[in-house]
Amino acid sequence: MNADIKQITKEMTWEIRHLVLWTDKEFDYVVLENDDAGKHYGLFIGDKLVSVIIYSLRKVKLHSGSLPL
Repeated sequence: MNADIKQITKEMTWEIRHLVLWTDKEFDYVVLENDDAGKHYGLFIGDKLVSVIIYSLRKVKLHSGSLPL
């Protein structure tokens, strides 16, 4: 059994995202506004997509001052 990680389209993440994260929501709920900003990868066992990971880098403005411990 071959396992491969490949870059995939955002659309390919939606079914798994729906099945794992938001089964109680309508399918359109899993389409996120910042999906275009991320990189999407899938784990394939043979030809079957079995898991996904999405990452995105964003600039975050940090405030001045100390952080709470």
